[in-house]
Amino acid sequence: GVGFERADTLAKSLGFQNDDEDRVIAGVKYVLQSELNRSGNCYLPLEILVNRAAEILGVSADAAKEGVVILSHRGEAVAVKYGDITAIYLENVYRTEKYCAEKLKLLCDTKIDIPLLDADAEIAKVESDTGIQFARFQADAIRFSTSEGVVIVTGGPGTGKTTVIRAIIQMFARLDIKVCLAAPTGRAAKRMTAATDMPAKTIHRLLECEYGADDKLAFQRNEDNPLDYGAVIVDEAMVDIFLFSALLRAMRPGTRLLLIGDADQLPPVGAGDVFGDLIKCRSFVVVRLDEIFRQGKDSRIITGAHLINHGQM
Repeated sequence: GVGFERADTLAKSLGFQNDDEDRVIAGVKYVLQSELNRSGNCYLPLEILVNRAAEILGVSADAAKEGVVILSHRGEAVAVKYGDITAIYLENVYRTEKYCAEKLKLLCDTKIDIPLLDADAEIAKVESDTGIQFARFQADAIRFSTSEGVVIVTGGPGTGKTTVIRAIIQMFARLDIKVCLAAPTGRAAKRMTAATDMPAKTIHRLLECEYGADDKLAFQRNEDNPLDYGAVIVDEAMVDIFLFSALLRAMRPGTRLLLIGDADQLPPVGAGDVFGDLIKCRSFVVVRLDEIFRQGKDSRIITGAHLINHGQM
């Protein structure tokens, strides 16, 4: 419960030297943890980490670099080469990010095929039932939800994301695929419920979040007690890496995952930019909705948002 700065002040009063090995190691960890908490970066390039640690600790860059090496040997930090960059992670952050990548690949590879499905015919039935004519990219999003294990749908305000969610729910109900709806916040979950006439939960509630005896957050839904759904749809899916990992741990292989959001919104408050990174990595099906449908589409807020994204005055 004592932070680095207070512990460091106490250590100096007890005669610890600036370049004491334990102090340098603690300082390096402090820089990585601060970056995670304050800026949301899961790693720091080695050079930046060394320079920041050296400045904060008042030691040489070589001494700070030695601290990084020791942490790596101890298994408390992980070094990964990304091109010319050597990325330094705290071990638990690297493990979380690696797990997410592996589980997403598993979801893509083990999706359960829907037998005798004519996706275009199903879309036509939904159009007939709802009286809505889907735009091309909306139809693509609905079609991919039946054929892919992981689908990402991104679009600005008023581009029909909610219409896509409603259509997918209706189609999956017809195909007897059990669906759950989730969102990161209570407000987003309430909007989702109102828009779809189907109960939506916060991700924390869906995973049956509880605080343990040590006051640490624990999710009752996990790999040992997974969710019993054929598809999970997450709206406003700008979640941090730790919450996303918890959600993936609770999903059985073969479950479909649909992430709905706006890539141009701010990233999450927590660590990582999961939604943006999944789009940029080009490993998953991404559908971009760019046509405005919402009633009141001449609203200056909506038109202004789209003009800004296109670099127009």
